[in-house]
Amino acid sequence: MRAGQGREREVRRHHPWPRHPYDLGISSFTDTQEREATVDFVTYFSAGTSFLVAKGENQDLSTLDALCGKNVGVETGTTQADVVTEQSTTCTTAGKPAVNLQTFQTQTDANLALTSGRVDVVLLDTPVAGYQAEQSEGKLEVIGDSIGVAPYGIAIPKGPDFEGFPEALLAAVKQLSANGQYTEVLSKWGVQNGAITDFQINGAIS
Repeated sequence: MRAGQGREREVRRHHPWPRHPYDLGISSFTDTQEREATVDFVTYFSAGTSFLVAKGENQDLSTLDALCGKNVGVETGTTQADVVTEQSTTCTTAGKPAVNLQTFQTQTDANLALTSGRVDVVLLDTPVAGYQAEQSEGKLEVIGDSIGVAPYGIAIPKGPDFEGFPEALLAAVKQLSANGQYTEVLSKWGVQNGAITDFQINGAIS
């Protein structure tokens, strides 16, 4: 990949922290203060968590408080897994039933659990939720409003080998925004509502 600053990098799929042989990671990674201790981020998008249900069912499960005692699916290792775990504690502290959290290795597995009735609702990133609903041929739908909106970031390892790379990547993203390609790409996939204008290095809000 050419970052717009005369530097080429090979792109492979890999989780970017804590140690790895690759130069960056792009996969809906939420930029958090905890993760910034391990890697640097260049923010490029803003998204939250959405509630995905079987079409016409469980319309009341559109808030975290509504999840007490419910079967909730998430993908393993996601922000949503942490959110639901915390909510389960909130439920039990208030004397309500715990959330029955079920984790899945892939979003496809979570969707199958939803359509088969094994879970009542799936929590996932908002743009992914919209895409999954669109591709489900009417079987799934997104309900309620997004929660926990935060920046997505391109993850870059810390260290002397990557000195100047975050700045170069930030300049490239700003260039894509200035020439209109950024908006064009987001619009193509129907996620233009997540566009940002204040691109940053390490822009975590929590």
